Amino acid sequence: GTLPFGPSSFQAKHEAGLNNVLEVAKRYPSIRRAILVTPQNGGPLASMAQPFKDHAEQALRTSGLPYVILRPAQLSEVVGGELEIEVTAATDGASDTSVTP
Repeated sequence: GTLPFGPSSFQAKHEAGLNNVLEVAKRYPSIRRAILVTPQNGGPLASMAQPFKDHAEQALRTSGLPYVILRPAQLSEVVGGELEIEVTAATDGASDTSVTP
């Protein structure tokens, strides 16, 4: 199993994997933008997932890549519905956040 701490923890593996993806993306000029989808929904695992989501967003912001962060209110397999989505985008170091109902 995976220990909850140390270099073989889920968090350490998640952070290392994300950092590897960002480093590889920087080597390919054809990659014009990184996109991260991170749902805002609560639920039983929300507090456990928050540190991973925070790290992913911070790593993306400091990567130097243009990026878009999508924070849908909820992800589900149900068609339709009207929930808000928060979008943070940055190009050339400037970021902008908007919420769409």
